Amino acid sequence: MAVISRTAAELSAMLGPWQDGRGPLSSALADGIAELIDANMIPAGTALPAQRELARQLGIARGTVTSAYGLLEQRGRLLTRTGSGSRVRAEPSVTFPSPPPPPGPDPDV
Repeated sequence: MAVISRTAAELSAMLGPWQDGRGPLSSALADGIAELIDANMIPAGTALPAQRELARQLGIARGTVTSAYGLLEQRGRLLTRTGSGSRVRAEPSVTFPSPPPPPGPDPDV
């Protein structure tokens, strides 16, 4: 199976005007990429561009792209591995909160 990848220029063109002026740029960027994933314009398994390349293409700080990719990873939309890049997950992973610890002895008893 061939790996699909998107260049920074392709992703930038697909995003269009993603900055709406409200909230952090990293959230707006993450939302824009998520919309492309939802519309299957960026299918599962697609490698996203390196953070530095995308930051340069969009004219924003690398930290903004790092934060956006991190948000998408937290939402279960990306799988990121250091040195290997970021890929769109096949399905968003579902995370459940940890169960509360069992009750201890009642100190008032």
